[in-house]
Amino acid sequence: MWGNSTATNSSCQPFPDDPSRCNTILKLRHAMASISIISCVFCLFIIWAYRKYDNFSQRLIAWLTLAALFDSCAYVMGNLQPSATPFCIAQGFLLSYFDWASLLWVCCISFNLFWNVILVKATRKYEVFYHLISWLTPLLFACIPFSKHNGYAPSGLWCWINRDYQAMRFVLWYIPVWIAAACLMAVYIYIIRRLKKQVDAWEGTYNPETQRQKELLKEDISGLKYYPLVYIVISIFPTINRIYDAANGGEQYNYGLLVLHVLTSPLQGFLNAIVFTFDPDTRSRLSIYQLWAAVRSRLSRSHTVQPYNTSESMGASTRTEKSPLTESLVQSGANTPE
Repeated sequence: MWGNSTATNSSCQPFPDDPSRCNTILKLRHAMASISIISCVFCLFIIWAYRKYDNFSQRLIAWLTLAALFDSCAYVMGNLQPSATPFCIAQGFLLSYFDWASLLWVCCISFNLFWNVILVKATRKYEVFYHLISWLTPLLFACIPFSKHNGYAPSGLWCWINRDYQAMRFVLWYIPVWIAAACLMAVYIYIIRRLKKQVDAWEGTYNPETQRQKELLKEDISGLKYYPLVYIVISIFPTINRIYDAANGGEQYNYGLLVLHVLTSPLQGFLNAIVFTFDPDTRSRLSIYQLWAAVRSRLSRSHTVQPYNTSESMGASTRTEKSPLTESLVQSGANTPE
């Protein structure tokens, strides 16, 4: 299904006189994508085993992980293609679609956190809209290249938007991804500053419940804030490489930039998995004994596995609607819950 991992002179477009470089790129691409696939499967397994999907915010993370899993599968597909074959076009389409799907799920997670913490609103009712946005919008962007002749074609590392359409590459992906990353980081900075201001207002007073809510908020935000950072990390070298590619008119490739590109782009699933394990509840359940007990319980349908504690996650509307923290935020100017 994936083809062999050896490039020939005809398929090695970036370096036709030195196919060994393409072989190195292929091996790195397959290795990085495989690591991400394993990481995504692991995260989905943990979410299933402990029924974390009962919690809304964890369910959103599960959908993000699923999008990243399919994205990684697209990266691991096949060999370097010498021309715009049907297989090549399929890979380009899938990469465009699932790259966008992953980005939009990150945006939905951030939007959900903003509404929970700042606007103090329950957001479960928006889940269907999150799905419509995150699964249908990518379809639009992924179909646009079909309006051009050979819109998807070999692009050095894998099949993607044709090098002849440099402007389309930036309009359909790199410019939106950096705008989104900047906006997401601004949102998290605002949330953190808002909460810090609230914490300062609590100085000199002590309420056990309020203190508990405050610590839980810090834990949630400290983990969720890294999802946008993942996109920034995996976009730096690909953006530099594509800028270099556009600047020289697509006439030549830079081997060093290609290697950095292939080392980072397929790693989204792996980096998301690292962020996922930042959750204290997740870390506390990663022992072999607990995992084995959870799997046995799920398979036996005994329902003895303790579900993910929804009262200890930022996505749980019960905490944000009735906690002392919510009352404090409302008094400081947030809207009242629905």
